[in-house]
Amino acid sequence: MRGTGFHMGVRVNQAGGQTVAVGTTGRAQRRPVRVLIVDDHEMFSDSVRLALGQEDGIEVAGTASTLVAARAAVATLRPDVVLLDHRLPDGRGVDSISELSALNPDSKIVVLTAAADDSLLVAATEAGCAGLLLKTSP
Repeated sequence: MRGTGFHMGVRVNQAGGQTVAVGTTGRAQRRPVRVLIVDDHEMFSDSVRLALGQEDGIEVAGTASTLVAARAAVATLRPDVVLLDHRLPDGRGVDSISELSALNPDSKIVVLTAAADDSLLVAATEAGCAGLLLKTSP
């Protein structure tokens, strides 16, 4: 839903840097925040997808289980938010933050981790991460 056009009977306009949908009533409606979940644990990824799917204003754009798949998904899906696991089979998520950001500078990247330490927080922040979320957080 980028740019100006029509999508399923809803006119879409760019307004102040935000994409808004104008329905038949003429009132602006914000488009949902599109989230990409990158985690190699299918049960965790599915749980997050189901939980986010219940929230108004959030749309799960896709999932990926490796950094290679994450790069392709970020470039293709152009999500607003990337929930990026710190440890993936093909590398550390924190080491890919700058590359993922370059593929879509509008994406905000949040690192997911089971256990955070100061060095991870510093590395993620220096790489341009928007936040760090413990997997044990409610």
